[in-house]
Amino acid sequence: MDINKIQTDSRKVKNGDIFIALKGISSDGHEYINSAIEKGASKVIASVKGNYSNNSIIEYVDDTQEYLYNLLERENLPKINDLTIIGLTGTNGKTTTCYLIYQMLKSLDVKAAYLGTIGLYYLDNFKEMSHTTPEVLELYKLLIELVNNGITHLVMEVSSHALEQDRIHGLKFSVAGFTNMTQDHLDYHKTMDNYLNAKLKIFNYFKTNTKIVVNKDDEYAKHFMKDNYITLGKSNCDLTIIKSETLGDKTNISFTYDNK
Repeated sequence: MDINKIQTDSRKVKNGDIFIALKGISSDGHEYINSAIEKGASKVIASVKGNYSNNSIIEYVDDTQEYLYNLLERENLPKINDLTIIGLTGTNGKTTTCYLIYQMLKSLDVKAAYLGTIGLYYLDNFKEMSHTTPEVLELYKLLIELVNNGITHLVMEVSSHALEQDRIHGLKFSVAGFTNMTQDHLDYHKTMDNYLNAKLKIFNYFKTNTKIVVNKDDEYAKHFMKDNYITLGKSNCDLTIIKSETLGDKTNISFTYDNK
């Protein structure tokens, strides 16, 4: 099944597409089924029965979100399993850190991509993104696009919203990172404990040997220092920063790794 023929946004439906009606936080896709049908959807996946304009193309399932997850896992996850994904979470510094890692990989002739707040970058391509971490269907479409274009490594920002909403369902990070946590997004998470618990869900997307690089200087670092981790900071860390100096268009950093 061509993943580009699957839509969860009725505005993107074209003739012959399959529309999956998802119940979101602020809207319900079932309200847009007739619009999807009008635009030429050949099939609609729904969990709520209603008086739709063409009931003959409706397939009812118990949970449309689970249907989508299962479809992506079955049809598309095997195609991206060889993609090395580096995922970074934290309140501040995700964009800069991810983009620098992306540029470093490129300088080593690695076919790399960056995905985050400032968009999707790979080869000579650029796409704007509406979210730091896209919705799960859009994300899988992008990952398939990267693999089809020979990309082997992806550096991506992983937002707390994405972790809480399982937008990265099925993915496994080869390397992860935690930058810091400050008061932000509390309009959504309500409390810092909820915010922290959302961030900690990144461990659900680890392989058995995944390492996480943790900024030890942050007060929340201890929560991420478990299992297979590397610490980064100004003193007594696996990677200890001795000195940093910003000089116009570059920053020189002196550091030790493993006391060397």
